[in-house]
Amino acid sequence: MKTKFKILLLLLILALISSAWADNLLADNTLAQKLKGRILLQVEDKGQAWYVFPLDLKRYYLGRPADAFNLMKNLGLGITNNDLNKIPSAEGGAADGANMTLAKNLAGQILIQVEDSGRAWYVNPTDLKRYYLGRPADAFNLMRQLGLGITNGNLAKIDPLVVKPENTNAYLTKNYTTPKTADTRTYRDAGNLYSFDYPAGWQIKKFPNSPNELQLTNAERDFIAEKKAVITIHKITVNEAAELGKFKIALNNNKITKLNERNFTVADKEAFETAYLYPLAFQKTGLIQLNEKNFLRVSLTAAKNNYSSYENVYDKLIRSLSLNGD
Repeated sequence: MKTKFKILLLLLILALISSAWADNLLADNTLAQKLKGRILLQVEDKGQAWYVFPLDLKRYYLGRPADAFNLMKNLGLGITNNDLNKIPSAEGGAADGANMTLAKNLAGQILIQVEDSGRAWYVNPTDLKRYYLGRPADAFNLMRQLGLGITNGNLAKIDPLVVKPENTNAYLTKNYTTPKTADTRTYRDAGNLYSFDYPAGWQIKKFPNSPNELQLTNAERDFIAEKKAVITIHKITVNEAAELGKFKIALNNNKITKLNERNFTVADKEAFETAYLYPLAFQKTGLIQLNEKNFLRVSLTAAKNNYSSYENVYDKLIRSLSLNGD
């Protein structure tokens, strides 16, 4: 269960980073791996700037200064002051307990100083020093100074990020949600399978590789570091008739605590719910049986030390569900 949770947690975090990605070109993984974390300047096309994101090896167009700055912050990884100070600064001075292993692991990453107003830093892969991004114009100029020239031919070997608009918050909000109150919106599934209410300020996303899954979050990227939350709604279909009990999980790990478990009903459908406390996070999952082969899973994952208010959001969403059995 511990391994399964780590995989789930990684998928959720990677999901707050990217919204939705789709394959476009056949990547040259060797070149992308070699250039991961680098800023590339398209020398044959007016020096357009691209960033090769280390976690997916895709290139992101930096565009104008404000666009580049927003992109960098959206892709940023939350870091504490203590860990940030272990990475040498390009501005000079020794790092506080320099840790070159940490610097190497974070090479090419954008770091967001979560304990200091979200200041952004770039760890340059070539010297393993952190550079302060400052204002949008400052960040853009810095990226161009640190950039590496690349030909159009070589750039084409690295997959660009392609975001399908139908998976984004703006598209889903416009086409599948309506305001219910000043603070609440209602989402209606395109297949008329379900509808629910959620906080109006939350982002809503889908994923091309998992069309039956929907994600809600109020985090910018890393919900653990930001002490925020993620809710996923996922339709599960099995090949043979099954009962809810098939999905119950037995725990054999002393680092994971089962807080509670209950059977209940949602819109006259049978359901059961479990809540767990992990080393870094809290998770609460409700599984609802639509019919003998179709189930709806609603799962909340939040930072361990800040989950009480998010339980209320999850509970309200569950109570608002309207379901069809197909």
